Amino acid sequence: METLTVGDEVLWRGSWGQEPEQVVRITGIQVNERNGSKEGDSVDFISWDKVTDHNLIFDLNNSHWCWAHQISPYYNDADVKLTGDDEPINIDLIADKYQNGYWE
Repeated sequence: METLTVGDEVLWRGSWGQEPEQVVRITGIQVNERNGSKEGDSVDFISWDKVTDHNLIFDLNNSHWCWAHQISPYYNDADVKLTGDDEPINIDLIADKYQNGYWE
């Protein structure tokens, strides 16, 4: 999840980040002119590395809005993908001398 897009689910902390996390859906993204500003341009997506502090305002599907520091990525099972290190290993493909985890 490198890009945050309108419609994505995120973890949100209400009360300026003080409440427990809740799963919500992003319904709008506004890029502000400067940090702390409430004026900006609406966009459909933004890179997660740009989601910091008060540079963005998000509209949420629970009738709230929030600053960027109040949200974090939400990963559900559909988002979890195996990498090369996570994939199951076929033990028959490993030479016998390495199967015990040490050199013989």
